[in-house]
Amino acid sequence: MPEVQPVILGQLVVETTDLEITKSVGDPPVNIVSSTDPFDVALTFQGQPGLPVWEFLKNINQQFRIRYFAESIGPGTNDGSLGQRVGNLTVGRDIYTGPQTTFTVPPNTLQPGVYRLACQISFPPFPGMAGFFEGTLLEVI
Repeated sequence: MPEVQPVILGQLVVETTDLEITKSVGDPPVNIVSSTDPFDVALTFQGQPGLPVWEFLKNINQQFRIRYFAESIGPGTNDGSLGQRVGNLTVGRDIYTGPQTTFTVPPNTLQPGVYRLACQISFPPFPGMAGFFEGTLLEVI
């Protein structure tokens, strides 16, 4: 699992996993979508419970930001930012997914082709504390 940087052993470990594509919230993940239909992307990330910095961030209701990107694979280029989702950490919660991290990509955002989806998670008041996750493939028809 990719870790958000910096990792402070014994103090803070945040990992990003499971960048998923769905046609709508609640549908199982899919990797083929129509260019004329909206679709949702969502990241799962989690902090290691009990570590002091992670617990501090939750206790101050720290904001997180997830930026979603598409990297074109093959001929042509249509790389770009898909958008972002902003939320807040919550006391007692260590795993964030689903509605908290879901972003709806509007129709006609991507041209037909194959893309590698990627995302960056960051905590805006703490520059340099960010993680990057990539690898999910998407075909737009």
